[in-house]
Amino acid sequence: MESIDFISLGAIAAGGLMFFAGWIWLMVAGFKNGGLTWGILIFLFNWFAGIVFCLVKKTSWAALIMMTVGGIIFGVGIAPFISKLIGSLVK
Repeated sequence: MESIDFISLGAIAAGGLMFFAGWIWLMVAGFKNGGLTWGILIFLFNWFAGIVFCLVKKTSWAALIMMTVGGIIFGVGIAPFISKLIGSLVK
């Protein structure tokens, strides 16, 4: 494995963990501040329902930002693996 693979795996793990922690945090806030409906909506449609929840209830922006940053870090980490996969399919 190349060093880029280890860096990518680290970014995937850190980003995924950050996204998951933000999602749980936002879901708990949804159940607490919005009731059962908001909690279930955030569970099913995590990021999209989270945006609407934060706009409507004007709360839990930190959890939404944590989810977003985690998703970006995950995406940056997985990009080299996707390019290697596409390269191996094209050959």
